[in-house]
Amino acid sequence: MNTDFNEDIKIWEECNFENNIREILKNAKAKKGEHHFGYYFLSANQIAIDFAEKYPNDFKKANMSIGGSGAGNKSLSNYIARQLSGLIKPKIKKNKEPKIKDIEGAFLSKNHLYQVIFKDNQGSEFLSSYNDKSPTSKNNDSKRSFAMFRFIGE
Repeated sequence: MNTDFNEDIKIWEECNFENNIREILKNAKAKKGEHHFGYYFLSANQIAIDFAEKYPNDFKKANMSIGGSGAGNKSLSNYIARQLSGLIKPKIKKNKEPKIKDIEGAFLSKNHLYQVIFKDNQGSEFLSSYNDKSPTSKNNDSKRSFAMFRFIGE
């Protein structure tokens, strides 16, 4: 994956990420009467797996691995988390309104969390990169953030 900002935006638009992710998140809703919390949070890994399964042509066009441990910054899950984060809440110094207002992000606490494994519909397992060492850590032993997103629109 090219880390150039313009290339990231081009891929985002060509693969219709915003609308496709919104549909994935809209479908992650508690059934009526099941619970009052409404929409579930999905991790960037879960979104990436759903994206690859539901939009195979766009997944192929994006030319990224789904992600997981060892995939680093060049994975679809990392790309999705990075892009959504910037579009939901732009950096404060940019002083801009969010471009996406019907999706919210959060982090899962690292407390007492050891390992997270995801599985796609074909049975392939993806160990979360949550346990990978952070490239920005001074002592290189802190874990990555575990980003989650959910639909908050109507």
